[in-house]
Amino acid sequence: MKRVALAALVGLAAWACDDGDEPPLGPADAGPSPCGEGSPRLTLGQGEDFAPLDPLELPLEAGFQGGYHVTVSVRADGPLNPDDVDVDLALFKGDWRVAHHVTLGWLLHIRDEGAYCEYPRARLVLQDEEGGLLAYERLGEVVDTPLRLTVSLRSDRGDLEDAFTITLRGADVLE
Repeated sequence: MKRVALAALVGLAAWACDDGDEPPLGPADAGPSPCGEGSPRLTLGQGEDFAPLDPLELPLEAGFQGGYHVTVSVRADGPLNPDDVDVDLALFKGDWRVAHHVTLGWLLHIRDEGAYCEYPRARLVLQDEEGGLLAYERLGEVVDTPLRLTVSLRSDRGDLEDAFTITLRGADVLE
């Protein structure tokens, strides 16, 4: 028992005398990113089983509370910490922010079949200029016209950002 107590005391003394020459491990020292180490890239898609969008068109959906939205998935290839990502997507028509989706401190899905991560579902609810739900009568202003979607994924290990020109399709909703 005395040997165990002595060993613990010696260990504690050695720890207390640490001169701090060794820097703590940082994000760059944590090894390869599970989201990939190649050229950073964001890809838009749909679904839990990611399917890339080609062309960049999203179907407009009617919500249960009277609004309208689109749902998009994002695949991230690049240096991110998938355990703590701030996700920000914004849809614009000129200066009008038509929709916005923000999630802070989120977990990205790491895919086994490749070195990339996914944010499987961002729902962007369409809004008017004051931030209220976009009325049915105004859907024609955003359907079948080019819109700009900005995507930002930020983590302590790196950031990925891109902008895409997309089109909302809404024939089913507008009938």
